Amino acid sequence: MQRNLGIAYQHENQLAKAIAALEKAVSLERKYPLHFTELDELYGATAADPEKRLALLEKNHGVVARRDDSLAREISLKVTAGKYDDAIQLMAVWERESKRRGGLVECAPAAGPLAARGGAAAGGARGFCGCDCDSGQFAGAGTRVE
Repeated sequence: MQRNLGIAYQHENQLAKAIAALEKAVSLERKYPLHFTELDELYGATAADPEKRLALLEKNHGVVARRDDSLAREISLKVTAGKYDDAIQLMAVWERESKRRGGLVECAPAAGPLAARGGAAAGGARGFCGCDCDSGQFAGAGTRVE
């Protein structure tokens, strides 16, 4: 019910009320990853502190990881916070799960520059997405991984 109320407030452009309703929704015992996505979208629209946003997603990672768009938001915020190794590790897990499900995986050549900033993944993203990201030769978004 809180989620629906939040969406209604959002449609009325009452973002503070929408955020309050979605914050209530994610605080309830039964949690849904979509609620975290929608709340983070509102936080982003209102220029909320990225550290606050990331802390909420990390605290609820078990729920967030069950939905791709929620997990993508957590990964993006980790990059923003400079937590490159954590972001690359989550992308690798996400990629393995997508392979297991026979889904589509997007190539992430941007991981090479992230690794070049000195993290544990030094050496670039080679092997992460099944291509040679360091050379600029990548399969591109929507590449089916067998």
